[in-house]
Amino acid sequence: MDIVGCMLFVIGCVATCIGEVMILAFAYKRSVGSFFACLFLPFFSWLYLVLYVRPAAKPFGLVVAGLLLVFLGAWLGDIEL
Repeated sequence: MDIVGCMLFVIGCVATCIGEVMILAFAYKRSVGSFFACLFLPFFSWLYLVLYVRPAAKPFGLVVAGLLLVFLGAWLGDIEL
């Protein structure tokens, strides 16, 4: 189970990074200020999801799914976070 857990952990990390980059790209299309706010303020991307539900739902769902895979992989692979 260690190999499966490590694979899920890596896939989850990659999916989370891709989702975050998609959120940052969408924020940059709106304005440079919102891009930097999403980049440097911890919970601004959640606020951004509330403000722009429809266009930001897919990247945010990818981030959440990636985080679930990270935690599942850490649990299965005995990885300490």
